[in-house]
Amino acid sequence: MERAKDLLAGAISDTISNAEVFETNGFEVASFWAQQLDTNLEPDGTQFESLEVSAADVFRVSVEKGRPTLTGGGVGIFHRETGSPMLTAADRNGDGLLDLLTYAVLDESGNAALEVVDYAADGQPDMRIH
Repeated sequence: MERAKDLLAGAISDTISNAEVFETNGFEVASFWAQQLDTNLEPDGTQFESLEVSAADVFRVSVEKGRPTLTGGGVGIFHRETGSPMLTAADRNGDGLLDLLTYAVLDESGNAALEVVDYAADGQPDMRIH
């Protein structure tokens, strides 16, 4: 298991560039360029930007732009300890309107107990995963 973690960490570290991290007023701000990986953990030619803002004992917020599935950009809110997605919103086609919304109900340990996906961001859930 440790070897697998080391290989994965190596593959990921080779895909990150222009990383900057700083702390200000109790927040940690990190930004970087990343190469998207395919199913073989090889860069697939897609490069995107990411910005993450976090604070101790508060959830983490992540904003990305540049992925084909997020042509217009997206934002995610993640559990502070487990990193589980709590809420994501995206403009997948770049028209300036949200067209994907997901949220999760987390248990006491911060793991998803229920996930809901609204593909059109129209307020009508399209999928629920228990």
